[in-house]
Amino acid sequence: MTKFATLSPFRDLAEADRANHLAHFAAHLRAIDGDIDLEARALTLREGRMRAIEAWTPSEGAPKVKDARVLARRREWLLAATKANEGERYGVEIEIERFVRRGGFPGFDSPDLMLRVLMQESYHCRILAELCRTAGVPFVAATPAWPTRAFLVVIGAVPASVRWAIVLAGECVGATLFRRLHDALPECGFAPREQARLQALIREIWLDEVLHVAFLRAALGSLGLRLARALLPLVTFGVFQQVPDLRALGCTPSALLADLRGGIPIPRELEWLRPDVAGDSLPALEPALS
Repeated sequence: MTKFATLSPFRDLAEADRANHLAHFAAHLRAIDGDIDLEARALTLREGRMRAIEAWTPSEGAPKVKDARVLARRREWLLAATKANEGERYGVEIEIERFVRRGGFPGFDSPDLMLRVLMQESYHCRILAELCRTAGVPFVAATPAWPTRAFLVVIGAVPASVRWAIVLAGECVGATLFRRLHDALPECGFAPREQARLQALIREIWLDEVLHVAFLRAALGSLGLRLARALLPLVTFGVFQQVPDLRALGCTPSALLADLRGGIPIPRELEWLRPDVAGDSLPALEPALS
């Protein structure tokens, strides 16, 4: 695996650092995603990128893979990638509908930032559909099993401090899973053109997940961070119940938790997070960006 600097997902930031991280987060999202179009469920700049991605045409006459082990690995990888988003996709639409009704999110002073996070998540289903199209298989957006749906109902009913702690734990798991999926791709026997596209698509999701960990860490207080750390094993177990195919890729709950003990790797596209490695403060932004 490529070595990265890491983000400590449960480190409690000083108040000034929390505000500064949120300012950087807001500036970064405006730069890469543009404005929110809530009615269309779209982010203006990201929508343009997504449509360009969806305009891709598959190669004709790509060589057929006959090795049964490679085909099995490919199937396991695709199942893990698509199932990993089922619960999140289902929950995101519920949260956006709540926002439309209430005009905010309990526990957040800047609801527009949380809304941007959810809007990013809503693009992941389209990205996963492109994964399947690239691999030459159909994509079906399945409704998660009843335990996952019930869990999402519970999340909506618990106090905000618990609710967002669960979400942070889930984002930590997601960031780790999608990095593992990215690194496992070379073993799936795709042609170079398809493999490069699949890695780019998975990387889009991975970058978002890392951003969401950084955002929630800065947005939550000490209690929320402690709860998220305590709930991490439970959330990890729940993800593996939903996506058992991960085990076939050599990913187990204990391996994932061991990864997380080393921190969340920081991709090169998110270099502005690197000062966190030594516990340093990010440079201050102009007030207009906060």
